[in-house]
Amino acid sequence: MNVYDENLQKGDIFPVSVTISNDSDEPVENVEVSLDTPYQMFSLGKDSITIPEIPAKESKTVEFQVLALEGGRGLIKSNVTAPNDIALAFSKAVSIDGEGYYAGDNHTHSTNSDGSGTIRQNVDSAYEDKLVNWLYSTDHNAISQKAETEAETNRLQGDFINITGTEITSSGKGHALAYGVDFIPEYRINQNVNGKIWTWQDTIDQVTDAGGIFYVAHPNYPGLQFSDPYGIKGYSGIEVWNGFYHALDADQNVNTFAFEYWDNVNRIGEQKYFGIANSDGHNPGKMADPYIKTEMDVLSYDNIQEILANGSYYGSNGPELRYNIEGVGMGETLNVDGAQKVDFNITAFDQNYDLKNVKLIKNVITGSADDGAQKEVVYEVDLTGKGVKEFSETLSLEVKPNEFYRIEVISEQGTTGNGGKGEGQSLGFAFSNPIWTGQATQSNAKDIKEIRYEDGEVIETIGENTVIKTNGAFDLEKLNVTVSDGASVTASFAEGKDGSIDQSSAVTVTVTAEDGSQKTSTLFVLEGDEEETPDTQQPTLTIDGEVPETAVVGETVTLPDASANDETDGALDVTVTVTDPAGANVALKDNTFVTASAGTYTVTYQAEDASGNKAVQSFTIKAEEQDTEPTPDEGETIPDTDDSQPLALLSALLAAAAAGGLVLTRYFRKKAK
Repeated sequence: MNVYDENLQKGDIFPVSVTISNDSDEPVENVEVSLDTPYQMFSLGKDSITIPEIPAKESKTVEFQVLALEGGRGLIKSNVTAPNDIALAFSKAVSIDGEGYYAGDNHTHSTNSDGSGTIRQNVDSAYEDKLVNWLYSTDHNAISQKAETEAETNRLQGDFINITGTEITSSGKGHALAYGVDFIPEYRINQNVNGKIWTWQDTIDQVTDAGGIFYVAHPNYPGLQFSDPYGIKGYSGIEVWNGFYHALDADQNVNTFAFEYWDNVNRIGEQKYFGIANSDGHNPGKMADPYIKTEMDVLSYDNIQEILANGSYYGSNGPELRYNIEGVGMGETLNVDGAQKVDFNITAFDQNYDLKNVKLIKNVITGSADDGAQKEVVYEVDLTGKGVKEFSETLSLEVKPNEFYRIEVISEQGTTGNGGKGEGQSLGFAFSNPIWTGQATQSNAKDIKEIRYEDGEVIETIGENTVIKTNGAFDLEKLNVTVSDGASVTASFAEGKDGSIDQSSAVTVTVTAEDGSQKTSTLFVLEGDEEETPDTQQPTLTIDGEVPETAVVGETVTLPDASANDETDGALDVTVTVTDPAGANVALKDNTFVTASAGTYTVTYQAEDASGNKAVQSFTIKAEEQDTEPTPDEGETIPDTDDSQPLALLSALLAAAAAGGLVLTRYFRKKAK
C-alpha cells in the first residue's frame, strides 16, 4: 500500500494506492480491495473496488482518494479478499498537520532512571506503534534526559514532540508530575530544607511559580500513596488512570480511588481539577497505554502545556470522544441563568473494536469532598453485542449552576494496550474531563444545531468537521446553519486548489455567543454536477429489413441490420440476440446463424441509452424439417403436372383406354414447389 504523506495538511485530498501481485500460475478472479480510514479522514467515492481478474504473474493497482478532515495521526488500513480463502491486510500510519486531535503520553520512564528502554526506543514505540504525537519523559527526580528528548524532537521534524519533565519522587510521601520546568523540584517532603519543614504545598508553589504544571501521580498506588491528598491546592490535576492498573479495576483500588478523589476535590469547588491518563511506562511497549487526546490548532509545545493546564482533553487506550454542552468543551464552564435545558452533544467511536457502554455522570458542587450522594449517572446506554463502532447522541437535559458532567466509554478491547492489570484488563476505556456549569446572565452557548444546504446534502460529520456534497457550484446563500439561542453565525468560503495534492473547498463557520466567545467549525465542500431533469425518453430503434418468419432446419438465416438513435445520446449501438427452441443463446456471426433444430427461434434487437432507457423489438422464426421426395423405379418417369388439371388428365386417359389398346402407365403427381 502506498500513501502520499509528504506534508499533508487538513483539507488535502490525497491518493492511496494498493497493488496486488499474483505470483501464481493461474489467474485470480474477483479480487475485492477495501479501504478503512480513521475518523480524521474521509474516503471519497467508493471505499471498495473489485478487480475482475489478475492474470498469472501480473499485478493490478487500485487507487482511492482520501480527504484529510483534521490534523493528527491515524492508521489507514486495506483488506484484500478473493475466492479460495485469499485474504491480505495492509496498513500505513499517516500524519496530518493543522487543526485536529493530537495524542500524547505524559508519564514515562527511560534508562535515565528506572526504565528499561532508551529515550529513542520509547519514542519509536510511541510514534510508530501507538501513533501518538508527543511524549513527556518524566524520569524520577531527573532532567538528564533533556539532550536526548530534544534530539528526538528534531529527528521527527514536527510530527512528534519529546519533552523533558520529571516525576517528583518523595520516599514514603508519594509521587507527583512536574511539566514545563527546567529544574528538579524539591522532593524532600516533610524534611528540613534550608531551615524549614518542606511540604507538598511548597513544591506545588515552587513548580507553579516557575510557570510549570503540577499533577498528583497515582495517589493510591500500593506503597506510594500520596501523603496529603486533601491538604493541597493550586495544582492542575490528578493522574486518575495510571497504566499499571486498568481504570476499571476496583480490587486494588488504585485508579477507582483516584477517580473518586478527583470527583471529591471538584465537589469542594474551590477550583477546577483535571483528570489525566498516563502509562507510567517503564518499557517501550507500555508507551501510550493509556494516553490523552486533545484538540489543537497545531501540534506545538505551547499547545501541549496549555491543554495540560486547562483540561481540554480526554483519556483513553483506544475509544475516541467528542463531547460538548452547547458548544462549550471539556475543562470549560457553560454559563446559565438559573435552571435551563441545554443540549449535550456526545460522540464516541472506535476504529478497531465495538463499543460496549456510554454513560454521562453528573456531580454537584456542594463545598464538601464527602458529599458523594450528589453523584449520579444521568444517562447510560448498553451497546454490548450490537456491533456498533460509532455512537452519537444529543441529549436535552436540565442543568443548574454549580454542576459538572463527564463521560465514560467502554469498548471491547484497547487499541494501544490492555490498559493495565486487574478487573477490566484488555477493555477499551475512555473518559472525558468535566464540563462545568456556572451562573451568568450572558450565555456562552455557541453550539451548531443543524447544517443544511438547499441544493445538496450533508454526508459526514466528525467533531467540528462536516462534509457536504452539492449539486453544482457551491453558493453560500444556500447554506443554512442553526445555532444556540442568542448566538450568531458567520461563514466564509474558500475555493479549493489544484496541485500535486488537491485542496478541498471549505467553509469556515464562526459561531459567536452572547458573551462574545467564539467557536469555529469547518465544512468541506464536494461540488457535484448540476442536477438535470432525468432522461426518461426511450431510444428509437429501426430494423433495416424483414426478419423471416420461417426457415428449414439446417438453413443459414441472415438477419437484417438495425440502427438506434437517442435524443440525448445520439446514435447508439444495437445488440442482437437469438435463442433456440430450448432457450439457449445461439452464436451469431455477421448477423447470420444456423437453425440447428426444429422449433421456434426468438430474435431480439435492443438499444440502451446512458440513462438506462431501452428500446426492444423481438421476432420469432419457425424452423421445420424439409419433406423427402419419392424416388421413381428404373424406366419410369414422373412427368410434371399442373395441379389445376388433374381431373381433365384422368378423364382423357380413361377415354383412350376405352377406345382400345392403350396401356396405362403409372403416373405420380410431383409435389408442387
